[in-house]
Amino acid sequence: MRHDAPPAITHGAQAAHARPGMEPAERRSRSALPNVAGVPVSHGHLARTWVLILLFLVQAWTGNTQPTHYSEYQVKGAFLVKFAMFVDWPTKSFPDARTPITIGILGEDPFGGEFEAALKSENANGRHFELKRFRNLQELTDCHMIFVSGPESQRLAEILTATRDKPVLIVGDRDRFAHEGGMVNFIKESGKVRFEVNAAAIEAHGLKISAKLLQVAKPVTSDGPKGGR
Repeated sequence: MRHDAPPAITHGAQAAHARPGMEPAERRSRSALPNVAGVPVSHGHLARTWVLILLFLVQAWTGNTQPTHYSEYQVKGAFLVKFAMFVDWPTKSFPDARTPITIGILGEDPFGGEFEAALKSENANGRHFELKRFRNLQELTDCHMIFVSGPESQRLAEILTATRDKPVLIVGDRDRFAHEGGMVNFIKESGKVRFEVNAAAIEAHGLKISAKLLQVAKPVTSDGPKGGR
């Protein structure tokens, strides 16, 4: 079974695209992404923006990249959608075929309303996305993926304890987040958004990650609090 490896994207470009295939390892995603350069846009404009970003990905895969620029959190938001195509959740995580993939934002939302609007047009192998926002850990409910933002990321040990034995992908973007037991951590290198992956932490939570995703990630291991069983 094949996975198309997601490229590292120059600060500000990214998207979610995968070849059609079978569940669960290969998933499809189509449609929109957040606004460009902070300018509010319509759903039609969002769709056109998404097409441009998909074209950028094709160019990146073939090595024929163009200097297209998007904001840092447009890039990261698109990566979150991309991760859903390369991570397998246990069957029990989806009660039925219509259960959406739920992305939770814990803490301040850095993505903006356009990201939520774009998600409504996304799907991964027939599953739509749902976005939830939680101001703090006390409000957190079950999600398939959690992006931990701002000061809440300093509570990683508590988050790992609260999600122990739950199949949830925990993503952050602060220094040493993955080393401390987080599963995926966004970093910046030479102006590009890249990501670290703590494979052991992912497996400890009952998730499976594609080897293709690992090939383009920076592998790290836990040296602090650990989640999982």
